[in-house]
Amino acid sequence: MEIVQLKMKLNFESFDCTAVVYVRTALLVVVVVVVVVVVVIVVVAVVVVVFVVVVIVGVAAAAAAAVVVVVLVIVVVVVVAVVV
Repeated sequence: MEIVQLKMKLNFESFDCTAVVYVRTALLVVVVVVVVVVVVIVVVAVVVVVFVVVVIVGVAAAAAAAVVVVVLVIVVVVVVAVVV
């Protein structure tokens, strides 16, 4: 009788571990999707800002804006790498 109880306990624990793995995998997928969406939004915003600056002010200001944007993108990538 004890062997049956022990087997049931082991089966439950292995199921529990499997559930934890599934939850962790799901959370990882959600985090990756959110990060990708944020990066895409940031890139689109950067392209729009640089385009607007080029149209309104000129190429010199656009180059300065591009440098700032590159620095911001690097900061975002580093923050995402640290978080993940």
